[in-house]
Amino acid sequence: MNATILRSSFAAFAGAAMVLFGACDRVGAADAEESSLEVSIPWQGKREIVYTGYPAHFDVTLTNTSGQPVKIWDGAAGYGALYFELTDEHGETRTVVREPLAETGSRPDFARMLGPHEQWVIQIDYPTTKWLGFPHPHTGDPETFTMQAVFESKPNEVSKRFGVWIGRVVSKGEKYVFRNS
Repeated sequence: MNATILRSSFAAFAGAAMVLFGACDRVGAADAEESSLEVSIPWQGKREIVYTGYPAHFDVTLTNTSGQPVKIWDGAAGYGALYFELTDEHGETRTVVREPLAETGSRPDFARMLGPHEQWVIQIDYPTTKWLGFPHPHTGDPETFTMQAVFESKPNEVSKRFGVWIGRVVSKGEKYVFRNS
């Protein structure tokens, strides 16, 4: 696959691929049964996330697997679309979500257009207060979790009206070790 890669922070509102909703054309919305998106956590080497006291990062990739453009929410409407599910060695699952947006009045809703086979690389900063629920092993033994990235856009009238992708995609679950440096 010869995919174009867009690197950006998940909270970024700028870029040529984003469209303000008042001026967008309809591109068919997908539903969960026929998902045109794939989410993954690309990783090279040992799957270890080290808490050093300074922000590090890992990436999540959202890929349009279809031959057609796909619109996904960005901005305020897409803020919580990406989250993580971590399952510990005892089978207990926790959800890692972004901190809630501060109420500062009306925020614009944007859509990001992913072209055919295009990728959007989302940088996840760890550890920060922007994500709630990641383990922070300050002392003691490392903690091992099976981690999956989840990208979900729930149906609503605005999504349907403007042809924004609707569905839920989950990455392959892989074991990650969270440890202190």
